[in-house]
Amino acid sequence: MKNRHLLAFLLGLAPILAHLLTPSATAATPSDPTVTLTAELDYAQLSAEGNDTAILKVSLLPAHLRYNNDRPPLNLAIVLDRSGSMGGEKIEMAKRAVRRAFQTLQPNDYVSIVAYNNTARTLLPLTQVRHIHNPRAYIDRLHADGGTAIYAGVNLGAAQLRPALDDSSGINRILLLSDGLANEGPSDVRDFQLLGKSLSREGITVSTIGLGLGYNEDLMAGLSAAGQGNVYFVETANDLPRIFDSELGDASSIVAQNAVIEIECLHGFEPIRIIGRDGQVRGNRVTLDIKHLYAGQEKFALIEVRNPGGAAHSTQDIATITTRYQDIDSDKTYAVNKTATTTFAPNREQKEKSVNIEVQRQVVYNFIAEAQDEAVALADQGKLPAATAALSELDDWIATHNTVWQDAEIERKRSELESTTSTLEKQGLDNKSRKEMRSSSYQTRSQQKSY
Repeated sequence: MKNRHLLAFLLGLAPILAHLLTPSATAATPSDPTVTLTAELDYAQLSAEGNDTAILKVSLLPAHLRYNNDRPPLNLAIVLDRSGSMGGEKIEMAKRAVRRAFQTLQPNDYVSIVAYNNTARTLLPLTQVRHIHNPRAYIDRLHADGGTAIYAGVNLGAAQLRPALDDSSGINRILLLSDGLANEGPSDVRDFQLLGKSLSREGITVSTIGLGLGYNEDLMAGLSAAGQGNVYFVETANDLPRIFDSELGDASSIVAQNAVIEIECLHGFEPIRIIGRDGQVRGNRVTLDIKHLYAGQEKFALIEVRNPGGAAHSTQDIATITTRYQDIDSDKTYAVNKTATTTFAPNREQKEKSVNIEVQRQVVYNFIAEAQDEAVALADQGKLPAATAALSELDDWIATHNTVWQDAEIERKRSELESTTSTLEKQGLDNKSRKEMRSSSYQTRSQQKSY
């Protein structure tokens, strides 16, 4: 009898022990999920007839607040242009921005200052902020002269950060400032794209600030895009302190990183392309990554899928979605799963009534970003009429659809696009407009926080 009671007790205990001893691989967090995964379509109902497309928005939204206010350290290399063109107000405002940065950094953060002209040199080796008693002693040594060795500056900034890479929970970032063209050392955009990818694989992200109208925006954006850093275009030096604040605020609010989204389309739905972001589409599967997730800031991907249709009023699964991410506080990897579904409308009129205007806004914004990139590329080739046509066609498409949607925000963006198109047609693509278009396009596609 005793043995039977003991056996029953052990059998009852077994599920509890199994639960306690099973490794935590999915959605285990200190209390609530760090990151919420959502999936929604541009229309809540799709056409039962099929033979059209839908856009699936997959979003990651981290919690607004940290579980732990004592965030992991920020390891920051500030890489400053001190070439001759930085003389006067530019170098003085750069110094002011760096001094202000020290007021934002926490005592357990690490910072290095690198300056470059014909060559690069370290003004402040990577040092914990609590041990830097007089930042001005390093910053005020800056003066402007010579050429612009951007590549060497970034490399030296990365060398300063490498000793900190052993701590996998740290946030490693280079903040690069330049006002001119790379005229010392490597200068090709491809060189900087490869450098950015190499640094990203090491765990280092580069954010870039282009100051004035003399820098190469393709080079700077290419360097940042490789690791999904931020890109800023600053026309006057007076804005530098504000931009430094914005960048440090972003870097300090990271709650998760290295997120990978995997989407498997089901029941005849086929992925066509990813809008805005880079990623892979292979058969019925889509894979993309989002390097950093910031507290309270949505990051998302838009995937255009082919709709096979279905029985009117029926509900159908579209895709299964899995995201894995590294929680920055615990340094653990978690996974969250979701299934995207739809209902088939009996006619197109009912489908149109089910519009999800929040998704449509993001679709429109990303279409504009893609059209701007296309227009810049065509204008660079001397094909100005084709560049104007690319923007005009999108303007017409938005105007037609917004007669149904009647959304004021979309109309505002369409008006801005119309103005850009008119200016391009009359004046061509000048230096300032090119920089504005390239930076705004990148910021839209990466969902960079406005500053």
